[in-house]
Amino acid sequence: MIVRCVTMLLMLLSADRTSGAELRSVAAAIQDMVPRITAATVQVDSGTDLSSGVMISENGYVLTVAHGLLPDQTRATLRLSGGTRKPATVVIQNRTADVAILKIADGLQQRYAFLPIAVEPTDIDAALIASGFPAREKSSSTSIVRLGRVVSRNGSLIRSSCLLTAGDSGGPLVNADGQLVGIHQRIGAGRDSNLHLPFSVCRDAVASTIDLSAHIHVQQASAMAKERVAVTPEVQKLRDKRVVAVLAADDQKSLALGTIVTGGAVVTKLSRVAIYSEIAVRTVDGIRIPATLIRQDVPLDLAVLKLSSRVESIEVPIGAESNSAGCLVFGDRAEDVGIISRTDHTEAASPPKLGCGLIQKDDRLLVDDVSPNSTAADLGLQVGDYISRLADQSVVRLDDVEQILLRLQPGDWVSATFVHSGKTKTGHAALRHPPSELLARAEFLDGNAGTLSERRTGFSHVLQHDVAVSAAHMGGPLFSLDGRLVAVNIARRSRESVLAVPFQTVQKIVNDALRDDATQ
Repeated sequence: MIVRCVTMLLMLLSADRTSGAELRSVAAAIQDMVPRITAATVQVDSGTDLSSGVMISENGYVLTVAHGLLPDQTRATLRLSGGTRKPATVVIQNRTADVAILKIADGLQQRYAFLPIAVEPTDIDAALIASGFPAREKSSSTSIVRLGRVVSRNGSLIRSSCLLTAGDSGGPLVNADGQLVGIHQRIGAGRDSNLHLPFSVCRDAVASTIDLSAHIHVQQASAMAKERVAVTPEVQKLRDKRVVAVLAADDQKSLALGTIVTGGAVVTKLSRVAIYSEIAVRTVDGIRIPATLIRQDVPLDLAVLKLSSRVESIEVPIGAESNSAGCLVFGDRAEDVGIISRTDHTEAASPPKLGCGLIQKDDRLLVDDVSPNSTAADLGLQVGDYISRLADQSVVRLDDVEQILLRLQPGDWVSATFVHSGKTKTGHAALRHPPSELLARAEFLDGNAGTLSERRTGFSHVLQHDVAVSAAHMGGPLFSLDGRLVAVNIARRSRESVLAVPFQTVQKIVNDALRDDATQ
């Protein structure tokens, strides 16, 4: 599957310059590329920081950045693909050039997966794949790949559109032949500003201590075209016939995108529409259609909308075979093509906090403290109020509240019924993220992560990809390059990660919702 999808990219890039024989040769060379990249990518644990590195020789030499290590550090721990941990010696770290070489102690007894080195610099607009271990994931056993292109380069830096995040520093930047061209160094401003050290710079920075030529394997790259990959207009039209804007009916405010599943039903992101009593959709042709919310799938943050009148939609094949790791996909714009980095993924839960102190008093819960800028404050709770219902469920004990919150995530909407000064009131608010998470650099990258979805955690059995889809456009479709409907985008998780619900799952939820609605 990987070879088929990546070969499609290469054919789109190079069909006008490369013969059929050369394309077959490229396809054969690329077949094992993505697995080899992840196998050669390691995580570097300095004891105080997590970064990435790349195996450059079969006897255990690892290239990484110096800023992932402590000054004068002599040993580090490497986590290989699959989770095996290995002790390594720091051979050299050049902190001026930000380059380090590590060596696994048993490199003479065991042979490791490594990446060959590209002979020549990478051309502008040539396809690239980046790999690394995001620091926010402490126990991931496999690195995450991302697709991009060369934006610019000079003698000391390569700038690419391969989205980097905290923890990627030191990981490999690889050309479409699976050859190492550089390592990740830092994130700049904007999606197209991801900065990498060319391998030639790394080699020269350590030359006074180690001659890498005695250990590495250098290869000549095949002929590669320079054009950016793009989706054909025909495939883009398929996407346009499956997407709608989801609106707040009273003021026409756009809340999210929606995906047409059948002529009479649309799915969208639940947490973007949950509090609106009246909803409508607008097609790409400008037709406005009222809609009713008939199903709320809170675990997947999916809302099923039943349309008041049917809308035309083109039947397209469902991409069951196109949602494998390594396949190429697009979402909003035909020119923004990305790669599926993993499937059947579980995004860790982040239990929300209500933001108030509660005391059990008889069969009621008394509010004795309310934190500022909290969900409780947004609900309108004040000290002295009594809560009787939360998330449409009766609460009489502290354990009732705890059990409700365990089933929800930050970004989910809740209602609360409470008594204030003898009067019963009801409030609605979105659950907030713990303040400590909002300050985590691995999440927001000092402002370079962009706008993330409020509901972005606690998903199971979803895809992860790196397509440039904004948080405001969740709910829209994800397509393969050959026009197969792969998934519905559900959360911008981080700078390099969008989560999407496989379309087979979406279809079942919609069919069940329509059947239940018809029997009521």
